[in-house]
Amino acid sequence: FNFISNYFYVFPSAIRLSPSYFMMDFELPTSKGGSHERPVTRWRREDRPVSRIGVAEDKSNEDRPISRRGVKTDLMKDRPPSQRSNISMRPPSASPFSNRTAIQGGTASRLTSAMMKNSPGSRTVGILPSQANLGTLDRDRLVSQQGLSGIRTSTSRGPNMRQVQDKRYFESQLQLKSRELANEISNLRGQVDANSRDQAMFHVYDKKVKDMASQLTELQGSLSDYNLLIDKMNTGTERGEIMSESRDLAAANDIETSVLESLFAERSRRQDLVAQLEQEIQKERQTAESLISSMSPPMLEKYNTLQETNIRLQENMKQLQKQLDSLNTTKSSLEDQLCVSSVKQEAVRLYEKLAELEESRNSLLADESNRLPPAQERERLLTKVKENNAEIASMERASAEIKEHIRQAQITLEQKNQDLDETQSGRHTKYLELRKREETMEDFLSTWEANREAEAERLAALETEVVFTLNSIGRRLATLPTPADYLTIDQDFQMGQISNSKTLESLTADHSQLTFYLNKVEVMEVKVKNELVTLTETLTRMQDEMIRLLDLEGLRSRAEERRVELTAERENLLETRVTVMTALDRAREKQQILERQLAESETHTQLSNLERKLAQLEQNNFIVKEFIATKTLESDYEPIRKTSLGLVKELNLSLRESLKKPL
Repeated sequence: FNFISNYFYVFPSAIRLSPSYFMMDFELPTSKGGSHERPVTRWRREDRPVSRIGVAEDKSNEDRPISRRGVKTDLMKDRPPSQRSNISMRPPSASPFSNRTAIQGGTASRLTSAMMKNSPGSRTVGILPSQANLGTLDRDRLVSQQGLSGIRTSTSRGPNMRQVQDKRYFESQLQLKSRELANEISNLRGQVDANSRDQAMFHVYDKKVKDMASQLTELQGSLSDYNLLIDKMNTGTERGEIMSESRDLAAANDIETSVLESLFAERSRRQDLVAQLEQEIQKERQTAESLISSMSPPMLEKYNTLQETNIRLQENMKQLQKQLDSLNTTKSSLEDQLCVSSVKQEAVRLYEKLAELEESRNSLLADESNRLPPAQERERLLTKVKENNAEIASMERASAEIKEHIRQAQITLEQKNQDLDETQSGRHTKYLELRKREETMEDFLSTWEANREAEAERLAALETEVVFTLNSIGRRLATLPTPADYLTIDQDFQMGQISNSKTLESLTADHSQLTFYLNKVEVMEVKVKNELVTLTETLTRMQDEMIRLLDLEGLRSRAEERRVELTAERENLLETRVTVMTALDRAREKQQILERQLAESETHTQLSNLERKLAQLEQNNFIVKEFIATKTLESDYEPIRKTSLGLVKELNLSLRESLKKPL
């Protein structure tokens, strides 16, 4: 109890206990060397105080300081123990003797006999069990003013050393930890509330900062406008000019705004279109994947083979494209070199002209070698015309037979159509398609006679024209003089020149006339050749068309092949479109990342600001230069000086002349 009283002496305000708590009779067991007497507490010790070494000193009770618990009275002896609950008390200390939880109903717990000593006048209350087992004597044990030596109170330094850890101890520890947790939770809640308030205020401040930034931008624009206005006013610009310029700028701004709105609308439309196309591409891709997955193994193997072939062809195409690009680059470099040198340009022009002349020479030589005499050419043309007429007659007969077959097929088809059930929608649709094709063929065949007659008339006209041309050429060729005639004419000419003394003008006229006739003959020959070539090409084309039109199965097969080719080309284009769209998406993402990085870059912001400042400074510099030029022109007195000196000189001359005249 000396230890407990000293503990409460240190913390008088920590706990309020009844004085009877310290007056409880402890029923102590008998130790080895102790008596059955009750140990003396601080308030119930004998008159003689005991020193730390156990020797009584001759000091009165007044020399002992009074405890903060007050003066012990008889009332405190007779007072029964307090029935106050221990829950409101202070939690127990770590001392092995602070076992207040055992006090229930006014009875005291019994400590082991090894922890208590029976000396009535000693201040040594108890020892540790380990010390008791070692047989430590009372005189050998050091006693401190706070109780047993070696045992520290909860107020002393060091960890808690409580020896008796019962249910009450752990409950108190649990209560302490619960209170600490409650305090920590309340602190955390306060921090969370503070953070929530800060977050809410952050959003408000962020919005306010953005608004203020926009206002600052507007104010900066207004400030730049005002600075520009002040500069113009300082340079002597009239108010009317400034107002007109302001109106022009406002009109231009409105135009740019409308253009920007239209561009934004176009951008939105294209974005919607791109999204729609992406959806369609996705659908087509899913359809293609489903088709590929539903293919049979041979078909899938064939598809993989075609895919590999496509990849190989694409690689070849890329290589050829690279070669083409390199050749174009070489061509552009050579053209650049030609642009620099006029001599090279002239050489290239001469080479081109030489190639054209050689080609013309070769064609003329070939025509000369293939040219037949006029009679043989005429016979050949007549034979060809007869052959063409025979072919046309055979084609007409074949056309009549085809018409008869078509008519019979139409009758059979009508009978079959009457027998078919109209409820079969797929067959009915195919029937309608076939009917449309038949109508198209009927239209073609109905117009075939008219077209054939027109073509036959044109051929007859051309044949007549060819015959007439050949006859005229023959007549003109018959009238041409032979070498003997030329010799006779020459002799006659010489004789006539000698006899009649013809002049050079008559000879020139004759030569011109003969040259004119020769040119006309050459032109007619070229025209006949061209007509023959045209007729040959026309006949060949008509024959090819007739063969193609007669071969209906071939037309169908070619149409089917064309459809297959177009389908394959469509699939290739769809695959290419997927690749292109993927590359486009990657490029867009890369562009967005670069734009975002550029927007977040401080260097870009600084460069933008510096560019604006540079533009403003250049504008100011231009204004200053204009101002300097204007003021320079205003202060340029040299023309006025020259004019004045000239006037003075003229005036002096006039005065001199007036003075020279006699009065």
